[in-house]
Amino acid sequence: MEDRGENQIRKLFDELKEHDRRSAPSFQRVLEGKRPGSRSVRAVPLGMAAALAALVMAAVSLWVFRGAGPEPAEASLSAWRAPTDFLLVLPANELLRQPRVLESEPLPQQEEAPKQ
Repeated sequence: MEDRGENQIRKLFDELKEHDRRSAPSFQRVLEGKRPGSRSVRAVPLGMAAALAALVMAAVSLWVFRGAGPEPAEASLSAWRAPTDFLLVLPANELLRQPRVLESEPLPQQEEAPKQ
């Protein structure tokens, strides 16, 4: 019983090997880089033409839209303000700007304790 199962498996593997042998390209074809069903030579220039057309369209659109926006205003360096200045404004800024003057009376002199 086992011989029959093994023979059947062997036969199936032989059929699979034969199928692979028939469908595999020759070594020379692989070495030359020719694939079955590969694109023709005409497809490469078509791709290059498409890439070139995209590049030309991008360059033209940059050239056309470059001057479309308003010209930036020239600002002097002395008028520049940091965009985060508002973070430095605190509710107690008035207290921090002027130092507090504490009025105090001089401490009373302590009498020296008698030494024993």
